[in-house]
Amino acid sequence: MKKIYLIYGAIAIIFIIYLIFTKSNNHLKINNELGKNIYEIYGYDEIYNVKNSKKIERIIENKFSRFNTLKNPLVIYNAYGTNKLSLNVYFYTKENSKIQYNISAENVNDFKIEVYEKEEYTKKHEFQIIGLISGKKNIINISSEAKDGKIENYEFEVNTPEFEVPKIEKTSETNDKKSSSGLYVLLGTLKKDDTTTDDIFLSDDYGNIRGIVPISNTILDNKFASNDTADDFIVYKDGLYYNISTTTITKINNQGKVEDLYSIEGYSKHHDFKIYDDKIFILGNKNNSKTGEDMIVIYDMKSKRIEKVLDLKEIVSEIYNKYIKEKNIEDWIHINSIDVKNDEILISSRELSSVFKITNIYEKAKIEYIIGPKEIYEKTRLKDKVLNKKNNFEIQLGQHTAFFVGDNEIGLYNNGYGNSSSVYWIDWRKYGKDRIDRIEKSYYYLYEVEEKKKEVSLKQIIEVKPSPFMSSSSINDDNIIILSRKSKYLGEFSKDGQKIQEYSLDRYCYRIKKYTFKGFWFK
Repeated sequence: MKKIYLIYGAIAIIFIIYLIFTKSNNHLKINNELGKNIYEIYGYDEIYNVKNSKKIERIIENKFSRFNTLKNPLVIYNAYGTNKLSLNVYFYTKENSKIQYNISAENVNDFKIEVYEKEEYTKKHEFQIIGLISGKKNIINISSEAKDGKIENYEFEVNTPEFEVPKIEKTSETNDKKSSSGLYVLLGTLKKDDTTTDDIFLSDDYGNIRGIVPISNTILDNKFASNDTADDFIVYKDGLYYNISTTTITKINNQGKVEDLYSIEGYSKHHDFKIYDDKIFILGNKNNSKTGEDMIVIYDMKSKRIEKVLDLKEIVSEIYNKYIKEKNIEDWIHINSIDVKNDEILISSRELSSVFKITNIYEKAKIEYIIGPKEIYEKTRLKDKVLNKKNNFEIQLGQHTAFFVGDNEIGLYNNGYGNSSSVYWIDWRKYGKDRIDRIEKSYYYLYEVEEKKKEVSLKQIIEVKPSPFMSSSSINDDNIIILSRKSKYLGEFSKDGQKIQEYSLDRYCYRIKKYTFKGFWFK
């Protein structure tokens, strides 16, 4: 009798495993429209859902086996839904090997990548191919190289669905300077009808769109939550972080799997965030607040809680209480960027045309110095915090994306537009750039700060096409990346300010940055 129970038990276990395997296979099917033996996962429409990603991972684990070799890989189109121009690839090699792939398509430059894996040489390979071209037949060549130099190749084709993507045209380039490695990241790209798209786009140096990352684009019932675009695309440790809505930032791994979500209850984000020391520094608004774009939310990633909130109404209280409060000005400071170093924060205020360095952020935060028009602060004690100009230059106006460069330098995009309805107590006409139609150029500024002397000097200036509002500047591999939104202009410059390559876009874009993605997707 005992043997019979054991037999029945074994049959039951086998049956349960069969049901699980069958159920998993119902979600994983070959899509012949994509290509021969190209799988697709169905039934998990909510992309940014950690439970769904775990279920997809189990489906893949059940399907992936030793029978999947380089010549017979398991290939899944956009397995986790987080990149519409990607493939997830799984196979074993006989020898410990490293991998690279090449993507070619008609009338498009090849895209050759050395794959990053945790172990440089391994037998088990699980990675994401990014860089497919929308609406074309893509020829993929995967190459494995063993330690002894032996190389094997496998080639297959993928017919990628066609998506509506920005057109980026290279208008000039120089051959004596090298462009930085990686991909351009287009954030807040509008559609041709000027409505916001739900996608982040990745572009190569030739202007080909190589990645489409969807975001949720969820708007809260909050008058200050109109900045619904993705604000950055940050590789930090083993993850890639970007905001998918006005309340939530996601973490995905290098296979596109959604691993975590970080939400700021009671607040909504706007404009920018940065990650430092396992904390997310988010430009935020308190829900139902009378003022907006004037708070910094410090979110602890380990406890998944808001650790501290810095209120600019308190930090810049002399301006707020003297000029703003009784007039009920809502968007009075308009913080549009943040950068973090140690216990220091650098923020850019569009309305005050000022950059603030804030220190002691975990205790009682204080302003260390201000770079901006001194006239704004002349009748307050903050005038002593404004750095004096060491050399002769025009102070930045309406700037964006201020960031630390090394120990004592600051880079920023100087829009050059000096006007503010919030700052009514000075005459903006004296700056000569108080009307949009007078803005003929914008600039990248690199400041050198001497804190002890309370001085700032303009160390470098790059003149670009104008944009009175928005736009961005950043650094990648020492090169300077500049977007002028209004002019639909993108440029990459060397560290010494020499032009490397320029592009024109067919639509407006909120920000464009460039990242190497080394140690994440690429070796």
